[in-house]
Amino acid sequence: YYARGDAWHLPDGAYEAITLLKDAGVKMAVVSNFDNRLRKLLKDLNVLILFDAVIISSEVGYEKPDSRIFQAALDQVNVEASKALHIGDDEKADKLGANDVGIDCWLSESICYLNLCYQPLLSLLRIGIGGSDLQL
Repeated sequence: YYARGDAWHLPDGAYEAITLLKDAGVKMAVVSNFDNRLRKLLKDLNVLILFDAVIISSEVGYEKPDSRIFQAALDQVNVEASKALHIGDDEKADKLGANDVGIDCWLSESICYLNLCYQPLLSLLRIGIGGSDLQL
């Protein structure tokens, strides 16, 4: 069941946010502890073509929070860690793993870190992109 795209859905505003980032020239990668079915799922959700790289733990042999999976993403999109942002939902796997390689991490709105909850990414993108040069 979970191997099919119809078992999944993008959160409200996610497709628009990803498209805004892509149109602004931001390089994007998916870093996941899923298995090789992820590519088909992303294709079924019509977002695979929006990403410059897809790094899947079952393919590279290590999983988040191992810093090597984040380094693999940086290498594939040719971006320095200091200029990257990882968006995730797990403090250990996402935040600590990304931070270990020098990438800042923004935990999704469902997670609060140090009692600080973030505004939805889409709201920030609508404010920040309007023709400006976006650098993440």
